[in-house]
Amino acid sequence: MTRRFLVVRSGERPFPRSLVPGLDVVERVSHTVETLHPDAELVTGRFDMVVVTSRASADRLLARPDLLSLLSGGAFAVGPATAERLRAELPIEVEEGGGSARSLLARLPPNLSGRRALLPRGDDASDELPRELAARGAEVVPLTLYRKIPRPYDPDLDSILVGDDVAAFFATSPAAVAWLFSGASSEARNRLRRIPAIALGNATAEALSSRDVARVEIAEPATFESVAAAAVSLAASAPRE
Repeated sequence: MTRRFLVVRSGERPFPRSLVPGLDVVERVSHTVETLHPDAELVTGRFDMVVVTSRASADRLLARPDLLSLLSGGAFAVGPATAERLRAELPIEVEEGGGSARSLLARLPPNLSGRRALLPRGDDASDELPRELAARGAEVVPLTLYRKIPRPYDPDLDSILVGDDVAAFFATSPAAVAWLFSGASSEARNRLRRIPAIALGNATAEALSSRDVARVEIAEPATFESVAAAAVSLAASAPRE
C-alpha cells in the first residue's frame, strides 16, 4: 500500500504533488486568507527597508502601489519563495533570510539606528521580529495586510491519522499546527505525536514540539522541494505501526 503524506497548509499555495510521486498526498487547507486594506494614511514617510515574512504578505504588498512608492531601500524576505516573489516585481535588491525570523535577524546588522522598516504581515504574526528590530534601533511600522480565518476541521482526517499508512506530515505554519491539533480527536492527536513532522522554520517546529510531537524535521532550505525530499526520506525509513 502506498504511504500517505499529510499536508496541512494555512497559506494559499498548494503543495505540488508531483514532488513526491511515490506518496499519496492528503492535503487540507486550515484557513481562508482574507485581504485587509489598511488606510495608506496610516503609513507616512519613506522606508529604507521592508521586511516581508510570508508569500501572502509579498502578494499583498505588491498589489499596493501606494505602499511600494514609499520604499527607497532594500527588501528582506524570510524565505526563498517570498524572495523569489519579490524579485520578480521589485526593482530593489532583495535579500533572502534563511527561512525563519531568527535566521533573518542573524543576517541583519546589529545596529539599525536611523533605519525605518516597513513590516507587512498577517494578523497571526509573531512579535519577535518587530521587537528585535526595534531593539536594534530601527523605527518599525508593522502593517497587517491579511488575516487567517480558520476553516472547520475535517473529521475524515481522524480515520486517516489513526491508520498506519501516514508516513509523515507537514504543517506550513503555527496556525496550521493549532488547527490540526485542536480539531483532531484524542486518538488522532496521540497518533500525530508519533508521526514524523516537517516544518519550514523554527516557529512551526516549536509549535509542533510544544504539542509533544516526537520527531520534527526542519526543511532546509525552506522550500516545498526540501519538504518533499524530507518526506520521501522519512517514508522510506518510518516503520508502519
